[in-house]
Amino acid sequence: MAAWRWINLLCGALLVAAALVVLIALTTSYATSTFEDVSLGATWFFLFALLGALCIANAAGPKDGRFGWLAAGNLLSLIILLTLLVIGREDKAAVLLIILCCIGPLSGIFAFAASRGKTC
Repeated sequence: MAAWRWINLLCGALLVAAALVVLIALTTSYATSTFEDVSLGATWFFLFALLGALCIANAAGPKDGRFGWLAAGNLLSLIILLTLLVIGREDKAAVLLIILCCIGPLSGIFAFAASRGKTC
């Protein structure tokens, strides 16, 4: 059980750190130069991969990890990913990554509903 908590903490901390690095890079003088497609694609891939790993770790963790704020976090991440899917639907690579990363939150929500005895 402690291993799942460490995985959650590590993925969450890396996700927050990556998001801060992206925000700093976009708001500093680095953003005045052209942000290349390769850098932008790598940034999105890194953020989506971490978010997917965090959600899958939440869904596969112990039974008490599926309740409370973790279930709300899975639902929130699913809403954010679907919003990004609508915004970036023209970029084929981003759409595929978003769909793959939705597997984690969906499995967490279904596991939460199944543990409550409800059907989805």
